[in-house]
Amino acid sequence: MDFLRAKQTGIQNDLTRSLSNPDMFLAEVASTCGIASQISTAAFDPVQSLLAVGTYASQDGLPGEIHIFGQKRIQVTFQLQRKASVKYIKFCDKKLVVLDSKHDLTIISLESRTVETTYSPPGGVNAVAAETGLDWVFLGMQNGEVIAYDLDRLVLSPFSIPNLWKERSTKAVLCPVVSLEIHPRDIGTLLVGYLEGVVVFSIKKNEPTLFLQFELPPGAPGADTDPALVQIARRPKLSHAVWHPTGTFILTTHEDSCMVFWDSKDGRIVQTRTIQDSHVHIPGVPLGIDADPGGVFNVREPIFRVAWCSGENPENTSLVIAGGNSTAVHARGLTLLELGHTPPYLTSSWEVLSEHFASPKRQRILPTPTDVGVVDFCPIPKTSPHYSGANDPMAVLAILESGELALLNFPDGHPLSPTYLLPVSLCLVHPQISLFNVTMFNRHKWLGMEEKRVKPAVFLEGGSPLCKPNKRYEIRSVAQTAHRDGTIRIWDASHADELENADVIEVDMAGVLQRTEGLIVKALGMSGMTGEMAVGMESGEMVMLNWRKAATALPPVNLSTEEEVDGTRKEEGPIVDIRSRSHPRIREGMLPLFMLKDNASEVKVVECSDVGFIAVGHADGQLKIIDLRGPAIIYDANLSALTKEHKRGSIRKSLCHEPPTAQPPAEFATIFTFSVLTLDEDEYSSIALLVGTSSGRVGTFKILPAEGGKGYKAEFCGVTSANLDEAVVGIIPLNTETGQVALATQYAVLGLRNGAKVPGAVVVATKSEVRIYKPPSGKGAGKSWGEQGYVCVKAGVVELESYGVALVCLMLSGVVKIYSIPALKDVTELKVLGQGGVDLAHIAEAQLLPTGDIVALSSPTCLSTLTLFGAGKGQAIGGLVTPTVSGSRNPTRVPADELYNPLTPPPPRPTISTISWLAGTQYLSTADLDLLIGGPDRPPSKSQIEAERAEAAEARAQARQSQMMEAQAAAGGSEGDSTAAGPGKPQGIWAGLQQGFNERTKHLGMMGENMDRLGETSKGFSDEVARLVREQKKKALWGGIKSKFF
Repeated sequence: MDFLRAKQTGIQNDLTRSLSNPDMFLAEVASTCGIASQISTAAFDPVQSLLAVGTYASQDGLPGEIHIFGQKRIQVTFQLQRKASVKYIKFCDKKLVVLDSKHDLTIISLESRTVETTYSPPGGVNAVAAETGLDWVFLGMQNGEVIAYDLDRLVLSPFSIPNLWKERSTKAVLCPVVSLEIHPRDIGTLLVGYLEGVVVFSIKKNEPTLFLQFELPPGAPGADTDPALVQIARRPKLSHAVWHPTGTFILTTHEDSCMVFWDSKDGRIVQTRTIQDSHVHIPGVPLGIDADPGGVFNVREPIFRVAWCSGENPENTSLVIAGGNSTAVHARGLTLLELGHTPPYLTSSWEVLSEHFASPKRQRILPTPTDVGVVDFCPIPKTSPHYSGANDPMAVLAILESGELALLNFPDGHPLSPTYLLPVSLCLVHPQISLFNVTMFNRHKWLGMEEKRVKPAVFLEGGSPLCKPNKRYEIRSVAQTAHRDGTIRIWDASHADELENADVIEVDMAGVLQRTEGLIVKALGMSGMTGEMAVGMESGEMVMLNWRKAATALPPVNLSTEEEVDGTRKEEGPIVDIRSRSHPRIREGMLPLFMLKDNASEVKVVECSDVGFIAVGHADGQLKIIDLRGPAIIYDANLSALTKEHKRGSIRKSLCHEPPTAQPPAEFATIFTFSVLTLDEDEYSSIALLVGTSSGRVGTFKILPAEGGKGYKAEFCGVTSANLDEAVVGIIPLNTETGQVALATQYAVLGLRNGAKVPGAVVVATKSEVRIYKPPSGKGAGKSWGEQGYVCVKAGVVELESYGVALVCLMLSGVVKIYSIPALKDVTELKVLGQGGVDLAHIAEAQLLPTGDIVALSSPTCLSTLTLFGAGKGQAIGGLVTPTVSGSRNPTRVPADELYNPLTPPPPRPTISTISWLAGTQYLSTADLDLLIGGPDRPPSKSQIEAERAEAAEARAQARQSQMMEAQAAAGGSEGDSTAAGPGKPQGIWAGLQQGFNERTKHLGMMGENMDRLGETSKGFSDEVARLVREQKKKALWGGIKSKFF
């Protein structure tokens, strides 16, 4: 049967050759890019310039992950040991502290890039407090106790704080710790927040110094808008407690979204407010703006997170709040209260301090997507990791309810593009990816596509990437990702080699289309030789972009322009010139060229050829072929008009006869392929466009030069039906002699001028079968797998140099079937499901590359690259996940990229002021804290041992230097100018300098004497020469006289 099938296709050679060996194939996860689950929390280290994000446990049952990002493409991933979500992340110099929803504490070493330990505390953990420069992690337990974990020795310390609130109020039944924070300047003071109130605890005195409990008297509105609740006394539960950056005040937030400012000295209330109103603890104050006189009241959001930020001067503060607004407020985002410079505590009156918190200098909302709220955020400080990580922030990274991210500038709240500030993995969730495409790009073309535009200063500069080898073949796998806000990002998705151009190119469709709604991208196509890109929109527009310089004066083109007529903008013609819509900050980049705007139906598919032609297919069946040399539309028709009830040329006929429906669904294009081959009954090769439709038909169009040599024209040649009512999922033109893919490349079209002929055949795959035939209407031979229960969603070929070419079919069940060509014999079957593999919900969006790679979504926010030619060194599909680099999960080795830089130690922690010291506050050093918490039996920490070793080494070096200088001074001669040391004796620095100076002086003196002797000798020689000349002249004169007279 296989032999007969090969004869029917007309292909005499076995094109698969060595690839028919099933041992050649092994499915592995080569790399991943993105976040596999929703992001739950984030942390930033300004010293090491690293960003870490934690995720929730995935819906597939996988545990949460911790991703650490640095410069370029540095990404190291760790996975929790149990199925849990990440709740808390904190950088502590060389280590990363992680708390999960199972109350396990995980310590990750940034130096070795390994998990040092996982500790299970004796009970549930509600709050964590850790600081850079300290060896202790304070854990607030659900039973109200506070314990300390030793980061250096990785053991639990004997230090513990009992449930202080339960000791104060014996009637309290449940008093868990809900908030925990270290004093920003005094490491010996803890702010412990219980459900009922706040306790300031002194580690130095080992006793509480202040108890704070908020109570609203009857008539005080608080944050409640229900008039019935206002008339009773109430004590709102505590949610957060934070220090003022100087420790002068304390802010507490409560479950009713009320904020209370306390004096940290005597515990008095300075001010109470909501986001909109102030003095809400005073009875008789009018209700806020959320109250409704008719009895209907609005519910407030809880305060999810609050940060007391400061500028370079810690006295200049502001509050950033997530939540706390009324649910009726349409604007969603973070609330910023700019308080300004804090009045001097010692010289300001109580009214001045109260008014400072009641009337901020400015109050505004930092906007995020209107339909999604903010549940957490991470400030991005410039230099200092202290002051709870909120000192002088340059930006704020907001985490939305949907798990997406929003990067906002601070303090103006202007949205920042993540393309140039965040790694590619986080760009896929900012916002979430909606469509992607992968193009095989020419290496030289991609290296030249470096965008020149005004870019913000980056803040991720940490880590050191591993140098990788370059690929042998000069092709790059360039991905294009479209996002929900209309942003398109273009980046190199190649793996296992050095990324020579790791930049990300951004295209803003909102600016190109000049609107803020209707920005859903439905089709992407890009040329790997010219860099031209076509974007199809849901609203029907097709936008063409190309790579060029913005300042370049383009020649006039034959298309419609936008003109102002009577104050209105008028657009005429199907093709509109939009070159003027280029981004003003881009000097060179991907800029808009023209827009096709004559069809309101959704664009289903677009294809850019390497030879200047574009094919566009709409949902209503309209097909357009555009020549970019005009640009001009050289073909425009509906697929239904090609053939009506085309059954005579069908390959497979229906077995049952059903009455035709009144209005059959519209047939539309599903796939385009530009090729160069010899069509059946032609004596020459030409450019052919193969169009696969939703009804299983494949139409062939021949593109030829127009009459007179001006432009090109497209002719319909014929249609072939593979399987009715099944969409075509793959079209691959092949050279029947060499087995290579017969695409319309620039070299292939150039050969047409010399009369080159490309004998070709086309491989067409639908959901249930595959056929090989000669276009435009040959019958050929095929193979069906519908009886086996397989449904094909994607088809392509894998081409390996000197090995052959094979057909690859991705099935809906997550199986890859590989067949030989032309016999269509089964070679092997590979599973691509599992952890890091293909997600079944998005399997139809996968991209099959001729290099043997499969790029697919493993989750809605994660792109995985699978290779069919695995060597057993990567992660097998469904394997375990261990620490990885650049998303590559390898269970046998440690990531090669470095994270920690020992040459950038953290700055010293702020300490108490002189006024506080004079007022009686005792200074506590880190060594004193280690003694108080660890006890006298705790051995020195590793950092202390390293510091002592460094000091000892420096002392030894200084001692050796002193001995050398003393020995040199003792070995000096009796003469002051002779300081030469004896043989074998060491010399000091000054002794050596003095000896060299004396020797130089001696040599200069000898040189002077020699020059004097030379001068004297030269003078004597010149005198002798002059005397000899005079004698010779005299003899010559006398000789002449004698000859005259004698």
